[in-house]
Amino acid sequence: MPHDIPSVPLQEARVARETTTTRLVAKAIGIALVTLTAACTREGSPEAPATGASPRAENRANDRAPIEADANAARPPAREATPRASSLTCRTWNDVGQCAAPIEAGRIASIAAGALHTVALLKDGSIRCWGDGTEGQCSVPSGLGAARMISAGASHSTALLADGSVACWGSDRDGQCRVPSDLGPIEDIACGGAHTLVVGADKAVRGWGCNRYHQCEPPTSLAAVVAVAAGQHHSVALGSDGSVHCWGRRHEGQCAVPDALPASVAIAAGRYHTATLGSDGRIRCWGSNMFGQCEVPAGIERAVAIAAGRHSTIALLAGGALRSWGELALNESSIEIEVEVAVEGDETEVSAIAIGDFHVAVLHGTRGR
Repeated sequence: MPHDIPSVPLQEARVARETTTTRLVAKAIGIALVTLTAACTREGSPEAPATGASPRAENRANDRAPIEADANAARPPAREATPRASSLTCRTWNDVGQCAAPIEAGRIASIAAGALHTVALLKDGSIRCWGDGTEGQCSVPSGLGAARMISAGASHSTALLADGSVACWGSDRDGQCRVPSDLGPIEDIACGGAHTLVVGADKAVRGWGCNRYHQCEPPTSLAAVVAVAAGQHHSVALGSDGSVHCWGRRHEGQCAVPDALPASVAIAAGRYHTATLGSDGRIRCWGSNMFGQCEVPAGIERAVAIAAGRHSTIALLAGGALRSWGELALNESSIEIEVEVAVEGDETEVSAIAIGDFHVAVLHGTRGR
């Protein structure tokens, strides 16, 4: 295992998850790691929980944060190899079935985590969802074509289809599922608390849904974007030159991009914090630090993927270990999942990581040499 992370071209640093790719490459995984939180228009007035919802789901319905796990992580270039076995590890809370995968892990190409639900993109391009479905976020539309990327928000889910079009389902009380009719071909997607972001083939960002803090209005100077991430009320973009741009709500400093930030290859957005993975393998975080979600533990210097949850941050290290800090580490003891990996050259066998409000999902397996 080398001491340095292999350099990854910035144009590959996006959350794209092709159905034929089961490895993690330096992008904002969209492993699609990032996306959740409560409806924008209801922030000040809690909603009545849906009938049948679990007590935990009821109590936290209005305190969910974005997580892009598939839309906020990094992946190293894929290499051909014959899969021998795969598994899906899901830890922490399972009160609404968000960790009860109804599908064999060997069929999954990538995963995304919403507040209390999990979305899986299968190798055949189909999508499966499980967990809290009270807002329709687990009701995949019938007749949906083959997908190549997924993202999960607080209570909605989004897919990028093979033809470049976008489909959304779940809560639409803020318009987060109302896909504009004039969208051209799309290359990246991200779900926030109650808004949706996309990057077009022209490298421009579009957004719809909750816009209370202008999180759906990217800066007019923004150009050449390769990946996006979405928090509760803020948005993040990764430029082709490794630059990071934030807009939307900034009351906790989540949009205060540090001066002289090194070139990044991956981005992630939590409820009120932002995380980046630099080309040097180091992670930088800013924004709310109430639970220590921005305090990167010492020794994390060779990360290959990141994701951000409600008040937590998670990283996949080059050696295959998964480390987390923030709320989940505080509440669940330290979540350090030693991922089962097989080393093949410079690469680990983890293909996807995702973090929701209170659950962490890791897709991994072994391959033949």
